Parts: sequence; C-alpha cells; structure tokens
Amino acid sequence: MKLIYVLFMILCIVLITGCLVTEEPETGRVQDVEKEKAAEAEDKIMLPSPGEKEKVIVVQEPVKEPEPAPEPDIVVIDEPAPEPEKEVVEIAEEPEEDSEKPLPAAQTELAEFDAVEYTRAKGGSPTQILAGKSVLKPHLIDTIYTNNVVDSRGEFRMSVVDTTDKDSDLSGDRVEDVFIEFRSKQGNQFYIQEIRTGRKGIKFPHFGGIGLNKLVYGDTGIDTELNPQTLAYITVWGKTDLYKNGHFFAADVPVHVSVVQGFRDDVSHNITAVDAASTEAHIVIPGIYGIEEKTVIDGLPDQFLHVYFEDVSLFKE
Repeated sequence: MKLIYVLFMILCIVLITGCLVTEEPETGRVQDVEKEKAAEAEDKIMLPSPGEKEKVIVVQEPVKEPEPAPEPDIVVIDEPAPEPEKEVVEIAEEPEEDSEKPLPAAQTELAEFDAVEYTRAKGGSPTQILAGKSVLKPHLIDTIYTNNVVDSRGEFRMSVVDTTDKDSDLSGDRVEDVFIEFRSKQGNQFYIQEIRTGRKGIKFPHFGGIGLNKLVYGDTGIDTELNPQTLAYITVWGKTDLYKNGHFFAADVPVHVSVVQGFRDDVSHNITAVDAASTEAHIVIPGIYGIEEKTVIDGLPDQFLHVYFEDVSLFKE
C-alpha cells in the first residue's frame, strides 16, 4: 500500500513538472507577438498616411535681448590746487672783514672820490695793446699788460645793474646793454653785443658779477697784478659771444670789462701813475682759457684781445 502511494506521488510530480515546461515557451511566444503588435502600432503612429504631407515642426530658439552697453566711467579730474605763495627770503649780506680798518696809504688817495655809483659808460677812442714785456714786472716777457700798443678805431658803450656786492648764484647783477667794437692791427673787426655775468669768481671775488666803485688790480688781489692798482667805477666779469668781420666767431668766451681811473698816458699810451681826472675802459678776452682743460680760440691776434678806450664818459641812470 505504501508502495502504491509513493508511486502515485512520483507520478503527480512528473505531471506537474511537464506542464510547467510545456507552458513556458508558449508564454514567451505570446509575449513576442504582443511586442510585434505594439511595434507595428507605433510605426503606424509615427509614419504619415499616404498622401499626407509631413509636418515640419520648427522650434525657434528664444531671441536673446541685446545686453545694454555698459555706461562709461565718469572720471573726475581734480583741478590742481593753487601753489602756495613762495616766501621771499632776503639774503643778509655778511659784513666785510676789516671794513673799519684804515686803508693803506697807497689806497687812501684812490678812496677819496665822489661816491656816485655810475652805471653807464660810453664813448672814447680805442687803442689795441699787443703782447710783450710786462711794464710792472719786466722779468715777464710775454704778457698782455705792456707798452706795446697800436692806435685803432671803434665804439664803446655799456649799461649795468648792480644788486649785490657778494658772490652768489642768486645775484641779480646784469649787463643790460653793451656794444664794444674795434679794428685790430691786421684790419679785422671784432665786436661783442652781450655779456652774461659770472656771479661767482674762482680765483678772486666777482662782487656778484658786477662791482661799482671797487679797488682792483695791483696788490688788491682782484684780477691781475700787472696793472696798477686803481679805482673801477664799473667792473664786469662774465662770458660773451665774439664776432669777427660781421660773422659769428667764438661762443661763450671769458670777458672782463672795467671802467677805471686812467693809468695810461694820453699820448704815448704807456702805463703811468693813476690819474683820477682820466677815465678809461679796458676790455680783455683771453685766447687760451680754462683751468683743468684748456680751450684755444684760433684766429686772435697774439692769442688774446686787449683794447682800451680813452676819454670815456660816465652816467648815472
């Protein structure tokens, strides 16, 4: 009986398993058929019917609105602040040393003069001074302070402004008007028409560029010792441009002009004693100048120009 029951159970299991295996492929075919039908339906939906025009759907992109142009930056330019007014600083002149000491005997006579400060000089007849032996120091045989002279012809005038007696870069001393012209021994015409004052001296003071009523030359220590010590009504040191025969000749050359109590004889033109009644104007332009580096002006007679005018008239502006 048990055997029959076991066989019956096995048979049932076999039958059930066979049904499951047989139904599985049918179910798969049904699913495939359903998928094919769904695909055909989709094709019918997607494909247009015969004779029907395809509808083209144009999708317009949204038009971008133009971005507003950036506003220009406004630059505010500050007006320059007015410069503060500069304070005027007065330069106090230092007192001259030994100003209260009595003058040496040789200077006393020269100091006794009319204290009028003349600022303009003109006129006179010129004489050219040539190279040779010094009158005051005969052992010097090649100088420009000699009795070797020759008559000339020309013109002299000069007007100055003196603001200080002290050498200073701030000096306002200036030559307002000048014209000095003469003919050399060789017949060449030389002239100057401007002087730029040298406000500070190197070897001796320049009194700011211009001195009025100053003792010069000799043993004063002011300029050369080969001229007699004398009183200069007007004395100038500076630079000038030199012209020759109507053409520009040399630029920025040193020049010294002094209107002094005369020390040359009116007839022989030799150096003599100082005559307070005589007024002379002396002009010197060196042909070789410079301290460290020498500059030579070619074409000058005796390598320098030295001329003086007699009977010069003085005026007070």
